[in-house]
Amino acid sequence: MKYFKAWMKHFIGLFMSIFGNFFLRNSLVVICYHDINESPSEFSKSNSLDLNPELFRKQLLFLKSNFNIISPDDLISGNIPKRAVLITFDDGWRSTFEVAIPIMKELKIPSILFLNMAPVKGSLFFPGLVDYFIRNYDNFPKFLNENIEDTKKYPLHTNCTIELLNSFIDSEKSINNSTLSNYIGDFASEEMLKKYENNSYVYYGNHFLNHYVSRHLNEIEFEEEYILNSRLLEKYNNYRKIVAFPYGQPNSCFSKEQVTQLFNFEVQHIFASSGHVGHDIKFKFIDRISFTASHSTEIKMWQQLGIGFFKEKLSQISNIK
Repeated sequence: MKYFKAWMKHFIGLFMSIFGNFFLRNSLVVICYHDINESPSEFSKSNSLDLNPELFRKQLLFLKSNFNIISPDDLISGNIPKRAVLITFDDGWRSTFEVAIPIMKELKIPSILFLNMAPVKGSLFFPGLVDYFIRNYDNFPKFLNENIEDTKKYPLHTNCTIELLNSFIDSEKSINNSTLSNYIGDFASEEMLKKYENNSYVYYGNHFLNHYVSRHLNEIEFEEEYILNSRLLEKYNNYRKIVAFPYGQPNSCFSKEQVTQLFNFEVQHIFASSGHVGHDIKFKFIDRISFTASHSTEIKMWQQLGIGFFKEKLSQISNIK
C-alpha cells in the first residue's frame, strides 16, 4: 500500500505537469506559506512551517511561469484571469518581512500576510506554546485527555483551549519564558508592518488577535478576537477585510456558523487551509494548499496541486450525492 500511494502521487505529478494548465484554467489557486528561513525555530521545523529561501524562490518562479499571479485587490474587484494564483502568508513571522518580502519584491509578486497581532505585540504564540508542552511535558497530553471529551475525534493540539493551557502553566513552577520564546521563534514587529504599509506588493489580512482554535470560542469571544485584531490592523493603509482562519481546518477548527458570522461583518473573502485546489473564481469562501520543503521539484509541485485539485472534485461529487 505504501508503494502504491507513492506511485499514485508520482503519477499525479506527471499527469498534472502535462495537463495541469488545462484542468486549472478556470480556477483560483491559493498558496499558503509561513516561515521562510534558513535557521528556523524548533517549533517551525517540527511542524514543517519552514522553507529555505532558495527553494521558496524556485517555487515562486514555478508559479509565475505556469500561472497568472494576482493581488488581493484583484481578488476583491473580481479582476481574475485564467489560471490565477494568490500567494498568502500566515501568522506574522519575522522572516516573512526580512526574507520573503524582499524576494517577492524582486520578482514583482504581490501577497497578503494574515497576521495575529497579539504575538506581533509581544505575546507568546498560542500554537507554539501548545506544541512545546505536548513535546516536552509528558503530563500535558495526559492533562488534556483528562479534561477534554472525545479527544480522539480531532488532533490533540486542536483540542487545547486557552483556559486549559493557562491552567496547566499555573500548575507548573519551572517554566521559563525565554526558553518558550526561543522554541517558538521570532515574530515581526509593528515597525516592520509600518515599513511595508505603502508597498504595492504587500497587503495585510486578519488572522485573529491570537491563534486560538475558533471552534472553542463562543460567539462573543470569536467576535472579540476578530474585531480587536481588525482595530490594530486598520491603521495600516494596506489592510484588507480578508480573513484566514487559524489552523484552517473546517469542523475541527471552525464552524459553518462562524463563517456566516464573519460574512455578517462584511468580510470580503475568507480562507481555510484544508488542501483543496480549483475553486470557482466567484467563491467568497476559499481553500488553500501549502508549498513546503517537500515540494522541491516541479513534479512535486504539480503533485501537490493535483492532489488538491482531485480532493476538490471528490468533495463536489460527495456534496451532489
